[in-house]
Amino acid sequence: MYKNKVGEINLANLMQNTYFRSFVGWGVSTLLLWLINRHNNTGASNGATQEPSKYTNDNTNSIGSSIPVVIGRAMIKSPLISYYGDFDYRPYTEEYGMHSKLNARAILLPLIIGILLTVITPDLVVTPTGPGHTVTAGDKRRAIVMLIMNTLITILMWLFNKHMGRTTIQKGFKYYLGWQNIICWTGPNIGIKSIWMNVYDDKVEESTEQGVWDNEKHIAYKFYNPQGIVAHIDNENMFGGVDEGGGFVGDIKVHFGTHSQGEDDWMKEQMTKSASMPDELKGKTPVYPMYLSAVIPKSYIGKQSTIPEMWFEVINYPNRLGKLYLDCYNEKGNERPDAKEKRKKLQEELEKKQTQMVILINDIINNFQSFVDSAKDALDKETDVTKRVELEKNYNTLNELLPKIGLLLTYETSIYNTILSTVDENIYKPVSEMASETKKEIDKIKDTLKLFKELVDKSITEDSRHSDTYIELEDVLNIIQQNAMFESKIGEDANPADIIYEILKNEYWGCDYPDDRIDIQSLYELGKTCFKESLGLSVSINSNSTVKEYLNKILKHINGVMYDNPKTGKLTFKLIRNDFDIEKIPKFTPSNCEDMQFTRLDWTETTSAINVQFTDANYKYEQSTVIVQDMANVMITHNYSESQEDGTYYTVAESAKAYAQLLLTTAGYPLATLSFTTNRYAYDVAIGDAILVSWIPYGVDKQVFRVTDVDYGSLLSGGIKITAVEDVFSFDKSHYGRVTIPSWTSPNTPADEIVYYQYVELPYEIARDLNTWVYCLANKPSNVVRSYTIWRRKNDETLYASNQSSSFTTSCKLVHSVSEYYGIDTVGIEIQPMGETSTTQLDKLYDEMSDPNNEGLYGNRTGRNLIVVGEEIMSFDSIKKSENGTYILENVIRGIYDTIPHEHSVADTVFLCDNALLVSGNTYSCKEGQTCTEHLELLTKTETDEQQYDKSKSKAVTTRRRTEAPSIMNNLQILTKSTKNSMEYEYLYEHSERISGDISFKFIPRNKFSNYDILAQNEDNPLTLTDMDKIYNYVQMERPLTKFINKYKAVENGQLSTKFTIKYADVCKNLGKYLAETTHFLVNIGTYDSDKDLYSYYSYQKQMDYVVPRLVGIVTNVADVQVLANAYAKDDYVEVPECACAPNFKFDYDIASLIFIGKQSSTGVLAQDNLRYDLSDECYRIVGKKKGANIAIIRKENIEDYYTILSNFTQLQNNYYIGFQYHGGNWESFTFSTT
Repeated sequence: MYKNKVGEINLANLMQNTYFRSFVGWGVSTLLLWLINRHNNTGASNGATQEPSKYTNDNTNSIGSSIPVVIGRAMIKSPLISYYGDFDYRPYTEEYGMHSKLNARAILLPLIIGILLTVITPDLVVTPTGPGHTVTAGDKRRAIVMLIMNTLITILMWLFNKHMGRTTIQKGFKYYLGWQNIICWTGPNIGIKSIWMNVYDDKVEESTEQGVWDNEKHIAYKFYNPQGIVAHIDNENMFGGVDEGGGFVGDIKVHFGTHSQGEDDWMKEQMTKSASMPDELKGKTPVYPMYLSAVIPKSYIGKQSTIPEMWFEVINYPNRLGKLYLDCYNEKGNERPDAKEKRKKLQEELEKKQTQMVILINDIINNFQSFVDSAKDALDKETDVTKRVELEKNYNTLNELLPKIGLLLTYETSIYNTILSTVDENIYKPVSEMASETKKEIDKIKDTLKLFKELVDKSITEDSRHSDTYIELEDVLNIIQQNAMFESKIGEDANPADIIYEILKNEYWGCDYPDDRIDIQSLYELGKTCFKESLGLSVSINSNSTVKEYLNKILKHINGVMYDNPKTGKLTFKLIRNDFDIEKIPKFTPSNCEDMQFTRLDWTETTSAINVQFTDANYKYEQSTVIVQDMANVMITHNYSESQEDGTYYTVAESAKAYAQLLLTTAGYPLATLSFTTNRYAYDVAIGDAILVSWIPYGVDKQVFRVTDVDYGSLLSGGIKITAVEDVFSFDKSHYGRVTIPSWTSPNTPADEIVYYQYVELPYEIARDLNTWVYCLANKPSNVVRSYTIWRRKNDETLYASNQSSSFTTSCKLVHSVSEYYGIDTVGIEIQPMGETSTTQLDKLYDEMSDPNNEGLYGNRTGRNLIVVGEEIMSFDSIKKSENGTYILENVIRGIYDTIPHEHSVADTVFLCDNALLVSGNTYSCKEGQTCTEHLELLTKTETDEQQYDKSKSKAVTTRRRTEAPSIMNNLQILTKSTKNSMEYEYLYEHSERISGDISFKFIPRNKFSNYDILAQNEDNPLTLTDMDKIYNYVQMERPLTKFINKYKAVENGQLSTKFTIKYADVCKNLGKYLAETTHFLVNIGTYDSDKDLYSYYSYQKQMDYVVPRLVGIVTNVADVQVLANAYAKDDYVEVPECACAPNFKFDYDIASLIFIGKQSSTGVLAQDNLRYDLSDECYRIVGKKKGANIAIIRKENIEDYYTILSNFTQLQNNYYIGFQYHGGNWESFTFSTT
């Protein structure tokens, strides 16, 4: 008989266990399969063998692709591929298997012991209470077989442990390829700034390009690297790694284009191996000395079997004109007069600076000597031994410094002589080179200057410190810049004069124009002015256009003209600037001209906004836009019209914006044009010249015009015909009359009432003015209505017709409801036009937005695609037509400018901001700082009928200084869950929220006066502290019979606030006797400007049910708090079990459930254990429960005066609640309001 301490061993049951049978079967079959397949090493155990993709040339260039020219800076994207080859691939596999760490000995030893025990097991096993069990020989055999099977399984585990049972899965291929790019035409000053790459996949729409090389932020110039450079890239995960697009590993060899650069080794190898190459050409390859090129020898290109997209950021600053201009010697070897003047002026400036320095040196030495003398006098007069020790120390220190100061100042004088010599030697170099040479000398003495400054600062007291104790030698650089005459590089762009000259002179891709037919001096002057105005351009020539087309486009960018000068026969260039003396320009009157033709544009032909597209170098050289607006034009024309202009050659927004402003000055005003014939008095008048015209019959008196064309006629006729346009720089010097538009009549039709309309006080972001502007958005009620008039009575003024228009607002209805959303709605908003006119206008807008020529003109950031739905302004990106006749506005940015997102219902009106009418005629409704009440009525008119004014139908609109009001915060969220480790915020929607305890808000601050761009609610934007130092965030809570407001500074402790908290104790204090168990509030959250005493125009309006925190337990120490909380906390709620003084009750976690620390007493607050306690001010809130553990999450609550709680610990039957409020360290009874 065999027993153990636990009980009997039933070997029969063990041997009959089905789990072990299945496990043995799996082990045996797996082992056999491995033995059968151990020699099959195909590497593709997951099924059929994969085949690699063939090389595809989807992104290669077609024959005849042009090679671009870069002048300035540009990003050459996907340049011409002149060769590709050496294509290869390698399978990419991953191994899978069981990495067992089992110890074979640990398993085999028990198995052996088991076999021995089985063998010695007696034939009869007796149980304590039964007759026993007979063990047969069959039972023993089955046990031994099981042990043998377990031994086999152990061997299998050992095999896996030795990595002999792993499986290899092929997941695809890695591809390898080499190629050559012809990037652009080269030049002496060409360079590479950076290289970008992008996996090519025509199925991927989103941009994935990455900067892969920037030479450590240094430009690689041709003149420093005549033999080229090599950029090594080693990034296997560049395009997402092997599980996505792969990466790139290889070299990019850039050849700058020289006749000495030699053939590329890899290209020679490819030409040698090429079977199609004739024998006489094998091993030969073009060196392309005229091009900037790149060779990428065989490299890992990722998981796509095609060449990655390559982007090269190229810079090229030609300086033919600069060199010609700075050649200070004429053909006879004599120094040019202008060069002498340049040297003289610069040297005079520097010598003047040196004289000032010598005076200051003497002043400093004299002052310092007086300090030493004063210290000596103080020492001689002092009799106290202790004080004399300190005075003597001070005197000795100053006396030792005196000779050092003198030496340093003398040394600085000699330095100026060195600087003067350096400037003299480099006087004819470009200003950048001259400044560079001078700065080298300055850098040599930086340490000496630093020591000098420390000595002077240390030895001169604040009271006697001289404001110019030493000279900053960097001033020399400023003097050089101020006296510079020409520079080929302007910022990061090229000088337009050098661009023009390079196009004219380049013998390869330009027109090789002879110098004797170019007015070089006019180009000098143009370049000097552009340099002074920081007006640089970057030109990419990449299409087959004429030289004239490119030159005209460049000149338009800089407001210039070119013409053949009839006096010199040379091609001449001129900038249109306000650089003339009105008393000295040619004058034309009826005395010297005839056949005057005068016309002026109508205001309807003008433009109120200019949209300029430019090449944004800060955004990968993509197209960006800037918009400038003329609100005066909008007021006059009662219409907003915008035109798009090409500013491709600008690479910075500031220059593009200045260009747009210049264009708007011309396009926003109805300019006059004229043509007349004059005599030979105008023989030297040229295109671009300013002329003064007086022609009283047309109401013109001393008006300045710019000549746009001159026909010099013939010698026989003697007449010269001039065409000119009104000069935009001289509006204040001109006088002209008005034009009356005749009236007209049309057939009889009735006038219908306008049903759908909305008055909008413009936000500052649109008005860009602090005065108040009110516009009307009105839907056309029927096709027969031709116009409508706004009848206006401001405050108590007289009623009058203030404005009228024949253009109606595109108006639609919402097809579906729209939820409150904080961000960009990518699903879109579906709308149905109201009426034929709105449908026509929407179709026209759709066509304009679909036109490729208008790419970039429209978009949700341009300010053109605005809609108004109720109180919310939105901006959409594009329009899509649906099959059922509706339209979908796509990528809608919700709650822009000073508005916030709202819910909108089906059939709500949607106004597109295309045709809005100013209610106050041609001026603002009221001035900055004022409000007014507008009484307005819209009356329609047809060809034969018009509505009559009806006072009862007028609508009162009271303005609230919207343009001046502070911007409301964006993306407001409320703290819904807070633990020790996390804080979870959620959006506050318009439905009621249940709150208990403190309320914390998170948001993104805004300031429209520093940034009036279109931003999504959840997009951040940088603000300075000065932008917000007068701003407060406020919360107003209102319930019947009472309301109160709390304000929180937007800038606290030198930090811009993005959060604030309403303390529950403050809510209790403000409510006083009106605090109820559950208080329903209407809550308004917004911003407040303390300087102007103005609240934000809109506020977040929310409903809140404020629930008083519950007392759920009292304990005597902190450790017991956690124990009790663990007992109460459930997954979604807090449950307090029934006790002697209260029934079972549950609370959701959004109601504050509090456990207090207290001390037992006979008169305190009744608790869950039916004992009374004196409450302290220490308590903990149960905020949740840890997942998978019976542990409550608790957070310490902050108790302050007026903090109020509710307790249900009163009695078990007919239970009721009582209140307690904290005051000055004590808890007092509190009665809740029932009203």
